[in-house]
Amino acid sequence: GRRTDLEEHGEAVRVLASLAPPSLEDTLIDFATSGKLWGDARLAMARLNTPRSRAVLADMLRTGRPGSPERYEAANFLASSGDPQWFPLLLADAQKQPGGNLYPAAENGGDRAVPFLVDLIHSDTELRLEAIGAMGHTGSRAAVPILLDLLRSADAKTAECAMYALQ
Repeated sequence: GRRTDLEEHGEAVRVLASLAPPSLEDTLIDFATSGKLWGDARLAMARLNTPRSRAVLADMLRTGRPGSPERYEAANFLASSGDPQWFPLLLADAQKQPGGNLYPAAENGGDRAVPFLVDLIHSDTELRLEAIGAMGHTGSRAAVPILLDLLRSADAKTAECAMYALQ
């Protein structure tokens, strides 16, 4: 069958977002902020990976619906940018999200994320196991003795999470 105009438009948007040529930064940012890239806006901003496109991702994280996949994706893209300026935003997001968004904050924060995660590990919250897993994503040497100590936990789930985090 023939493709509809809407299908062709969708495919063009996906290709443009996937390629995200730097020469089209202004256009892609305009498209992303105006909704013309649909669900591919975060991908386009991550592929551009410029200070301006990361700022757009940060706005998407700030304004996105809490707990939404879009917000989680924006956090992951910001974390993977390796730019430490986003750690405070990622940490604030992790602190206010029910269920947490700990992994992006841990990945981006490294050593700076360890104290926050240690507090969660020693709490009685549901985030305890998630925090143990996130500790492994910090890449911090300071996390190693903490995780090794958790291997000796009487709680099998705690020890198992620590083992995977060490890997």
